Amino acid sequence: AVRCGRRASLALPFVPLEGPTLEAIAELLATSTIASLGLRFNGLGDEGCLVLATALRPPASLRELAITGNKLGPRAARHLAAALQVNASLESLDLSNNLLGDDGLGILGGGLATNSTLTFLDVSDNGATGAGVAQLADSVVSNGSPPNSEFRFGA
Repeated sequence: AVRCGRRASLALPFVPLEGPTLEAIAELLATSTIASLGLRFNGLGDEGCLVLATALRPPASLRELAITGNKLGPRAARHLAAALQVNASLESLDLSNNLLGDDGLGILGGGLATNSTLTFLDVSDNGATGAGVAQLADSVVSNGSPPNSEFRFGA
């Protein structure tokens, strides 16, 4: 589904994405003003996340990204953390129902340490323990997140 107007959005839930299709979406992100992208249960995996994370680098305009249930692990967290360190547009990131675990949350926290735009983050249902959640929470607190931010850490 594509919704156009002042803020264009693209949602492709449950559509297997790989190769040329994923590259086309990344190119669209890099060259358009899409504000919201919903890729839920698309089977992206860590390599697919690398393609998306590359598209999040400046001059990206994406404000909301939901990549729920895409089997993303610590390698995907590394790609996203690198993008979050330089991204100045993303406000909402939903990574729920993936495979990040404690390692992935720790890595993601490193990217959030310098990010000042993210106000919503959902990393629930990622197989993390209290240690991983605490590490990510410490990063969020130390970066001085904007007021009224919402972060969901449920293991």
